[in-house]
Amino acid sequence: MTTFLIADIRGYTSFTLERGDAAAKQLTARFAEIATEVVGARGGRVAEVRGDEVLAVFTSARQALRAALDLQTRCASETSDGSPLNVGVGLDAGEALPVAEGFRGAALNLAARLCSIAGPGEILASDTIVNLARKVDGIDYAEAGDVVPKGFSERVRVFRISDSGSESAKVGDTAEVELEAPDLPIGGFLGSLPSTELVGRQEELARIAVNLREAKAASGRLVLLAGEPGVGKTRLAQEVTLQLRNRGFLIAAGACYESRQATAFAPFMEVLSAAFAAAPESIRSVAGRRWPYLAKLLPGEDLQIAGADGSDEKERLFWAVTGFLQTVAAEFPLALLLDDLHWADGSSLELLQHLARHTRGNRVFILGTYRDVEVGRRHPLEATLRELGRQELVDKVAVLRLDQTDTAQFVAASFDETEVSDEFSDLLYRRTDGNPFFLQQVLRALVERGDVYRLASGVWDRRAVGEIEVPESVRSVIGQRLSRLAETSQSVLTEASVLGQSFAFDELQGMTDRSEQEIEAALEEAGSAGLLRYEPHDRYAFDHALTQGTLYAELSPRRKRRLHLMAGESLLRLAEEERAGRVAELAWHFTKGDDSERALHFSLLAGDSAEGLFAHSDAEWHYRTAVELALELTDETHRAEASFKLGNVLITLARHDEALQALETAAESYSTAGSLDEERLSLASIGRAHAFRGTFEEGLNRLSPALRALEAEAPDAATVSTADLYAAVAMLNFRASRYPQELEAAEKASELARAVGDERLLAASEVERATALASLGRPHESLEVMRGAIELAERVGNLKALQRGLNNMASILWNIDEFKQAEPYSIRALDLAQQVGDPAYIAFFLCVRGLYPFVFGQWDLALERLEQAAAVARSIGASHASWVQIAPCYVLVNRGLDAEVQKQVGEALAFAEKYGEPRVPIVASWMMAENHVMQERNDEAISILEPLSSLPDLRDDDRRNILRTLMRAYLQRGDLNAAKSASDTIEPLMVTAYWTRCELATSLGMLLSLRGQHELAGASYQLALERARKVPYPFGEALALYTWGSTDLTRGEGGRAIERLSSALTIFQRLGAETLANRCERELSKATALTNR
Repeated sequence: MTTFLIADIRGYTSFTLERGDAAAKQLTARFAEIATEVVGARGGRVAEVRGDEVLAVFTSARQALRAALDLQTRCASETSDGSPLNVGVGLDAGEALPVAEGFRGAALNLAARLCSIAGPGEILASDTIVNLARKVDGIDYAEAGDVVPKGFSERVRVFRISDSGSESAKVGDTAEVELEAPDLPIGGFLGSLPSTELVGRQEELARIAVNLREAKAASGRLVLLAGEPGVGKTRLAQEVTLQLRNRGFLIAAGACYESRQATAFAPFMEVLSAAFAAAPESIRSVAGRRWPYLAKLLPGEDLQIAGADGSDEKERLFWAVTGFLQTVAAEFPLALLLDDLHWADGSSLELLQHLARHTRGNRVFILGTYRDVEVGRRHPLEATLRELGRQELVDKVAVLRLDQTDTAQFVAASFDETEVSDEFSDLLYRRTDGNPFFLQQVLRALVERGDVYRLASGVWDRRAVGEIEVPESVRSVIGQRLSRLAETSQSVLTEASVLGQSFAFDELQGMTDRSEQEIEAALEEAGSAGLLRYEPHDRYAFDHALTQGTLYAELSPRRKRRLHLMAGESLLRLAEEERAGRVAELAWHFTKGDDSERALHFSLLAGDSAEGLFAHSDAEWHYRTAVELALELTDETHRAEASFKLGNVLITLARHDEALQALETAAESYSTAGSLDEERLSLASIGRAHAFRGTFEEGLNRLSPALRALEAEAPDAATVSTADLYAAVAMLNFRASRYPQELEAAEKASELARAVGDERLLAASEVERATALASLGRPHESLEVMRGAIELAERVGNLKALQRGLNNMASILWNIDEFKQAEPYSIRALDLAQQVGDPAYIAFFLCVRGLYPFVFGQWDLALERLEQAAAVARSIGASHASWVQIAPCYVLVNRGLDAEVQKQVGEALAFAEKYGEPRVPIVASWMMAENHVMQERNDEAISILEPLSSLPDLRDDDRRNILRTLMRAYLQRGDLNAAKSASDTIEPLMVTAYWTRCELATSLGMLLSLRGQHELAGASYQLALERARKVPYPFGEALALYTWGSTDLTRGEGGRAIERLSSALTIFQRLGAETLANRCERELSKATALTNR
């Protein structure tokens, strides 16, 4: 018996392309020299050298194993231009036929197969080698999985060989960081090494390879393989997995299953667990601090996350995942593999889209598969594909059936033959249409049936083509193969089909009264027939979803219900922690089993679980199911609970009308049942829905009866529900700019929250109270309250209250001239938002940070930050996008960039219309009016601003901005009475926004000058200058100098005009305010001409 060792250089093609033919020739010569020396030293001989591959033969399996380890040790220490010599090795032993060109035989073929899937520095050997060598000192064996040899032989167990005296010898082909990723198993699932050979697909592989190279060069890519069931999507993806592994990628894989498509983030939990386990300790050790929300998708890891609430939690989670993966990819290239995306839950599809968009600048390669024939117009994946395509974020590769030539090659390879007759391959092609899985099942059926058989000589033969009956469909051939199993085995597989494509032994055993031995025997028979495969952790999987689907489809409705109930009962016996992670499956099984009561119970738990992961769309689905089940059972208590939870999810999803409908149902049910606390909690949520919807008056009117009843019956009743109700009232009043009422409600909410010991609610209420105090012109009281609120929010982990508190603290300090103290709070707020991965707050705080350099005269930096904020806001696709998108106009307007302003405002309005943000049109219209005033289109500005200024529910800050701009438009048009009226109206509102008060003083100076009150006008201009210089606010200073200089010019005071206009021009030119600089130059020319007369 001969032992064959085949070794092959990994990354040889890339090396040749990068270094050239001469370097490649030198590399292969050195490899052959090392191999010959090592093999000879262990009593073997090199039989053949073919470029980057070496074939060696041994008479001793033990010596062959030692030679393989010696070869890897030598190659690992050998470098070429600083790069290690990466080699994969495969070994098998058996009879071999010497031929002129070398050897032929099954053992040689299997050694070549194992070499092809071995990674850099890896040695794979068959069980034959291990059995021959037995125990060898210094050598360890680890099971790697099974491969399927050619010729329909029994599966062969494969072992990974390593030196017991050292760590794994494997090395990657990247020099940046040593990748200590776990060894990949061999199997039929994505994330494993392939157990069969691949036929064809060269064009597809070449196209994917282009994307792979781009990803490794820090240009992230998403590739989706689409095709019908059984066409070979997963097998093609496994071939890509080989390339990824050989190029030094960290590989993290996950799969979607039909039975788990209601489980939020199911595939990403697998992916992130694998990525986290393989990440360097330097990253894992800081994960809890840098990305606390990552803990939500890593339940097995000891990461701590503070409590969270609010509508932006999902974005925080997405950014935490993105930040973690980007950090890993900075160490070494990262590949995420996702199988069967047609069964993905909605939240996973959202996260996939988020990652595709935000890893374009990272070494991240995402590969997914899905059945295109199952993705119809209303399928959730269809919308995802459409959006990814629109943004040019995906390369969809169609995986088609094999053509006639590849079908013939597939058949020949299956029988370990070089070719088969045309009539036989044509017959199979006509019946299977080149679907690889169908073709494989037919070939297995023909062998099992005896239509194709092996002669005593080992040569394959068959019946005449006319005598061979080929099944008409995939289900038919699967059914024929299943029917050859023992009756017990068929029954066991049928029961297993209810659990899904993959199942655990204990779960299957828990469904029946069968003995452990009986089930084991059935599963072993199915495995031997190739209908089942083994997976890690005592799990099994059908060879294909079509096999599981065929078995499941054969069940009668009655038996299907009974088996689903048995499956649910089996899952209920799991340990509590594991059962908690399977509530969506339990809900599914009990729903399918027509057990409505338990289906309702677990649907509510599944909704809670999804909401705990911020998978709001999945939570909505579960809660709606619970509402329907409760109606079916006439269970008003659980209908109210489900409606309440559904309503709060819909608030988060910004579907406020639907939210109000659900919450009103809950409130009514709780009221009828006399559940006062639950009714008040429902009302509080109704109030928040109205606040976010922009219907402040309606919301306050809806909550007023409950408040009156509360104050009449038990004004001092301290419960969480009453505290929450007052907190909602405070929010409504803040949105309505009713600051005294906001303060009153916030104080009550704080008092009650303190009484019941709810510190998270207390922190939020105190932030609201401090904000109200600031809005009422009581900044020093506000500062004291806000400091305490920030400290409390930080201690109890109320991140949303903390972020809002930090930002509002900066705003309060800004408005009392403490600019240096304000900026650190703003920076800290942004840092916190980036740390927890909150894009909405990141966008808003970047916007705020952009206003600092705008005011201080660093307009290029301001525009950079404001555009960055707008880009982040646009990417999250929510109402935040519209408001923040307007922010760059602060710079664009004052630089006179008319067309760019109109474009920016137009895009913001389109977002606002899409996402229903009522305030954005007001702010956008004001900004457009600002632009008209800058361009001296005063009538157009006035036509916009006059209707806006009379809106009844306008916020104070919006009203202040509108009146300020309207006053300037009136002045430029010469309408002094209207300007005076605007001035009188705006003055009481100027309790905040200190840096804008200098602009108001400038406008007032212009008004006084035009009315002939020159002394008062001069005092007003001087006040504007003092205010602007104190900030400092260079633009405000230049605007005051320009306006004052123009006033001097109209009064014939040329010298003073030249002095002030010259100073203004210098500032305008430095800022890039071209429109005003041009006007200033014209005025300066007039002043110069005046003095030269």
